[in-house]
Amino acid sequence: MRLKYKIEFYFHWAREIIRQSRYADDQILEKDDARNCTTLEFTSVQFEQILYWLKTFGAGAVPLEPDLLVSE
Repeated sequence: MRLKYKIEFYFHWAREIIRQSRYADDQILEKDDARNCTTLEFTSVQFEQILYWLKTFGAGAVPLEPDLLVSE
């Protein structure tokens, strides 16, 4: 099932990695300097891989969507 993902990244190094990488054809990046975060939005069918990848960022990444990812 294709899900929409929305994740905020806060650590400087995490924001740089996100800015320099391509995760999906439909990805949207929004930089918010006032809050010192970058938001990544995209769709994917690879929930388990995204969950594992997200954990590598530790507290520097905060999932906002989908609810299943937020609860994990």
